[in-house]
Amino acid sequence: MRIKIRRLELAACVAIIATLVICTSGCTSSNTTSSSSAYGSLAANDLAAAINSLYASKNYTVNTAFTMTTSGDTITYHGVVTDGPQVATPYERNVTVVLTPDRTEAFNVYQAAIDAQEAQGFQQFESSNTSGNIFWVGYLGTTYSSNPSTPQVRIDLNQPTTIGLILGGEYFEYLGSANVNNYYQVLTDQMTVGNGSVLGGASVTPAPAASTAGHNAVLETIVNLYNESVQNTGPLAWSETWQSNDNVSTTATWREGNGTSSMSDTFLAFPTTQDATNYLNAFYKANYTLIYTTSDWAAHFPNGDDYSRATGHNPQTFQEWVTLDVTHPHVIKQWDNILDFTAM
Repeated sequence: MRIKIRRLELAACVAIIATLVICTSGCTSSNTTSSSSAYGSLAANDLAAAINSLYASKNYTVNTAFTMTTSGDTITYHGVVTDGPQVATPYERNVTVVLTPDRTEAFNVYQAAIDAQEAQGFQQFESSNTSGNIFWVGYLGTTYSSNPSTPQVRIDLNQPTTIGLILGGEYFEYLGSANVNNYYQVLTDQMTVGNGSVLGGASVTPAPAASTAGHNAVLETIVNLYNESVQNTGPLAWSETWQSNDNVSTTATWREGNGTSSMSDTFLAFPTTQDATNYLNAFYKANYTLIYTTSDWAAHFPNGDDYSRATGHNPQTFQEWVTLDVTHPHVIKQWDNILDFTAM
């Protein structure tokens, strides 16, 4: 079945780079975390000064020093920092971390954070509800933009972990001295570029606008083929949301062991292959690795794929990029004028 092949294919992509990354994971089974031995020397309600020092040591500018507020068992830290000089696009980051020992409250805080961003005009680009990989990403006024001057936000719900406090940053920052292993962490990292300027002088292509003739025919066929494959595997859930006639997001969820796993995709159709290539070139891919190109497509898909079935021909341009995260990889694919952003 094609969906099984696709998931195995994604796993194979990650296996190529698995030796580059060491990942750890954990789990909890109760609604409120139980106490355990301390892994850090700093109490959960005494982290503000350490957060400021951590960012300063990483060459961030601390614009607004982090402060703490509490409400019952819930602890909140908030501050504003700017990325350091070694970052290609130095964002100003409005960072909020909420700590709570209760799982239900953590999900309430997470949803409230999403609601607050949507109320400001942020629109969802991608999200994941997979256990251990729960996040929401949005862009201001659009479902996606490769222009770094477009404000964006990422919200993560992290389950209790022994690695310390997880903070916003280009690749996240970690305060290992924080003893927060009894807390769920909800991190909101809202990113803007000062003065709305586009750094680096890159030529970017706007996200494809909606057509007036209904859904893009090729895109709709690809999504229908994908849905057919998903349904053949007996999923727990399937969702399909058309943001415009040339932009569609899907999420498929399966039962896996005692939990669930999901795969979220955002498909974009562009007027031309060059438009799609420009868009992908401008996309920030510092944490991605290119693993396949056009010359690899026939060997990688000996029986074709949904794109070739939808169009009746092989792609003339093909790229596949994957992140260095062997636990929850992200993948980008280009088939001619179609881009697919996948998160597991």
